[in-house]
Amino acid sequence: MTIIGFIQTILLLLTVLLAVPTLYLFVITVAAWLAPKKRDDSPLEPAAVLVIVPAHNEESGLRRTLESIQDCVAPRIEIQTAVIADNCLDDTAVVAESAGARVFVRSDPTNKGKGQALNWFINHQRQLVESVDYCAIVDADTIVDPRFVVEAVR
Repeated sequence: MTIIGFIQTILLLLTVLLAVPTLYLFVITVAAWLAPKKRDDSPLEPAAVLVIVPAHNEESGLRRTLESIQDCVAPRIEIQTAVIADNCLDDTAVVAESAGARVFVRSDPTNKGKGQALNWFINHQRQLVESVDYCAIVDADTIVDPRFVVEAVR
């Protein structure tokens, strides 16, 4: 066997080895895509959900995010929205309050970031967090699906 024949054999073996898992992933992806979607429309148990929105200088898109949360269709579910206005230099807090959210202003320029803001909120609003059945965190520039809350509590 020549060196070229050896290389061709190795390349053929590698092609087969890579084709098998690739084909498997392709088949299960197509199957998942084609499978009928199961939708659970059974009645929900009453529950309270707190949607936490950490926001840093998000006045331009925050209203739309909060409106999408308010538009969630969730029978028997009480939805509360809390916005963490984190080290904001704009009117994020004003926009959030005018959209009906509870606003918690955090000013700590030495500990910046979403993780630090969430940690601060959970530590300082423990009673609020513990008073609900579920908590969800939504980024300030996200538009949630109208079934977001229902799917989150199922």
